[in-house]
Amino acid sequence: MKQGTRANYTGNNLQKFIYNRLLEKEYLQVNVTHFNSGRYLDQPIFCPQFPLGNGVYETPIKCDFILFHPTKHPACLVIESKWQQSGGSVDEK
Repeated sequence: MKQGTRANYTGNNLQKFIYNRLLEKEYLQVNVTHFNSGRYLDQPIFCPQFPLGNGVYETPIKCDFILFHPTKHPACLVIESKWQQSGGSVDEK
């Protein structure tokens, strides 16, 4: 398996792992367009691939997951999931 292919494969496995843990913890997945309004609900929610703004190269960046929990994470929690199994920078991956 080529290095880039392996990095994508392991990274996707990590994202699936996080996704499944959130569902197990009874977080409700919401659409990106409903995340901000969903924060007014009294329940934990999450959204994958949430846009955060522009990066240093003025390209759009998205986080892997954003979470809201009314008591644990009322200001939200951003999760970036990168798997460093091969050489190179995370920026390259």
